Amino acid sequence: MPHIRLVAGNDRFDFELLDGAPKTAAWLAGSLPLGIELRQSIWSGESCVAAIAGSAPALETPMTSVYPGQLALLPDAREEGVAGAGLFVGYGTAELRGPRGRLYGTPVARLVGPVAPLRAALEPTRTSGAIRATLTVEG
Repeated sequence: MPHIRLVAGNDRFDFELLDGAPKTAAWLAGSLPLGIELRQSIWSGESCVAAIAGSAPALETPMTSVYPGQLALLPDAREEGVAGAGLFVGYGTAELRGPRGRLYGTPVARLVGPVAPLRAALEPTRTSGAIRATLTVEG
């Protein structure tokens, strides 16, 4: 089964696509490979966000909580300072929010393996700024 691979520096993380959002998963997979900039989200807690160009599909399974090790797609991420769609990577306690309150996104994939290495790789964005990463489809 295809999965999403995130590579940031020397760290590599695999995410399995979720069955509950087939249109979003197909759109994201079709947008890859991509070089992205992951930065700490402004409003959403322990998560990073990256801009994904293009017209993302409408919400499929709307949610606000982004669980540790989860990828979620926000079709319009302007409130997070991102032009276009926003891909959120949860590494701790996170909820999709903007300056006016709650936002909704579609959960699209979950981390295969423990969350601690993902947290260790992404948490420094809180103080050190954005990191470059790549997203690919594998398998």
